[in-house]
Amino acid sequence: MGTIALRTSSFPVAQPLLRRGLCLWTFPSTRRKALPGEEPRIKGRTRQVQREDWPIVLLDAHPGYITWDQFLHNQQVLDDNRTWRPEEHRGAVREGSSLLQGIVLCGVCGRRMNVRYLFDGNVPSYECRQAHAQIAEKTCQTMRGDGIDQAVAACFLEAIQPAHLAVSLTTLDQLQARAKQIDRQWQLRLERAQYEADLARRRYVAIDPENRLVARSLEREWNEKLTEVERLQREYATLPKPPALLITPRERERILALAHDIPTVWHAPTTTHAERKQLVRYLIKDVTLTKQEKDIEVRIRWQTEALTIVTVPRPKLSADVRRTDSLVVDRVRDLSPTHTATQIADLLKEARIASWIRREFHCEQGRLDTRSL
Repeated sequence: MGTIALRTSSFPVAQPLLRRGLCLWTFPSTRRKALPGEEPRIKGRTRQVQREDWPIVLLDAHPGYITWDQFLHNQQVLDDNRTWRPEEHRGAVREGSSLLQGIVLCGVCGRRMNVRYLFDGNVPSYECRQAHAQIAEKTCQTMRGDGIDQAVAACFLEAIQPAHLAVSLTTLDQLQARAKQIDRQWQLRLERAQYEADLARRRYVAIDPENRLVARSLEREWNEKLTEVERLQREYATLPKPPALLITPRERERILALAHDIPTVWHAPTTTHAERKQLVRYLIKDVTLTKQEKDIEVRIRWQTEALTIVTVPRPKLSADVRRTDSLVVDRVRDLSPTHTATQIADLLKEARIASWIRREFHCEQGRLDTRSL
């Protein structure tokens, strides 16, 4: 009798298991079909059939390792994490300091924005260069991202406060009621279709076999009703089932208790950038940035489709950062006719006025150091 050897899994082994769901006991009738116009033969060209177009799906035919809903969730995660066509997918969280990596959209063209890092690699910058890279158009927007990340983080931490969480839990109860209502509508449609199919069957059974013309008509009607029942059952089976939103009182207390723990975890030095990004993605679906004349409009779309709009001041230009405040320059000009350079420097020191580089004013060779200005 052979022995079982446990080895580290590899991509060629794990990818088919996750994609094809071999750990499920769910059988689709076919995953591939012949191309249009292809003649039937033993080996011909085929194409993959989308999961929504599978003609027949038998769910839970046997006990499986995971449920059908878990399989669909895994497929969604794999689809979001892929790097092919990054403009269409968020991608997996990375180790960089950019909080909005993968979920930031351009408010001008709607494309997904890229992340670039400035200075020593700790200051993120968001830029929309998809049009520039693909069709040689100009870059839509480029903006520094540290202030934007701080504003989004503040909104995230505010949203998980106990008062806001209580409102969110009430919203979840409403979503649960809506999901039940939609499921009830589907059940009524299925019951109606099944009733019409049973009615057509009774009509066909009750007809006199000698009346072949009427019998063929009733048989065709019965087949049409059965086809409609199968179609509705197939659509209902392939619909993504909503997650369990019903929260027990004990779970509600635990969620409210987390509101006091998450800010501590967020600010902890041991929390990595990737972990903060993952926390943000649990609540935020995407963030749209629009650069305006004096500020940046930040539109935060939450997982519940609610929208929060905040504005962030645009960072100063490099020349403005290196320019001493105009009030200080006017003060020096007012004092220069009646005071020496040494006296002006001493008066500015007493008033605790510094230059743009946070350096005190001083006098060199009888003149006020203009480099301080």
